[in-house]
Amino acid sequence: MKIAVLTVLLALASVADSSADDAHLVRGLHCKTEAQVDAAIAFIQQGTPPLFAAELLNRDEVACVFADRIGYLIEHPVMLGRSDHRGVSLIKYEGTLVGVLVGQNPRPVEPPLHLYFVVPEPLPGVAEASGA
Repeated sequence: MKIAVLTVLLALASVADSSADDAHLVRGLHCKTEAQVDAAIAFIQQGTPPLFAAELLNRDEVACVFADRIGYLIEHPVMLGRSDHRGVSLIKYEGTLVGVLVGQNPRPVEPPLHLYFVVPEPLPGVAEASGA
């Protein structure tokens, strides 16, 4: 059981460094829609590793990405809610993808893309949406 918790923690590992005024470098599970990230969270709560949860949601289209080796630069993130899985927090956010960090090489994303994502630790300084 402890191995499963550690697997989820490692798999959802995020880097929550603030880089600009309201930008964060994030690693974790990212999806196009809130419904897709909710489905991914449901898979994770059933014991599916995050990478496989993303793959399950990508059957008809690329809906979700598990970014563990690259960082997503997200602006204006807002916490939508949180749940737990075996003692690990699953914190859901929405925000705008404006770039990716591959190694030490930042790459802009044009046009910026609205995303939903889940990470195990709160992003510093990010407000929770009212009613979440």
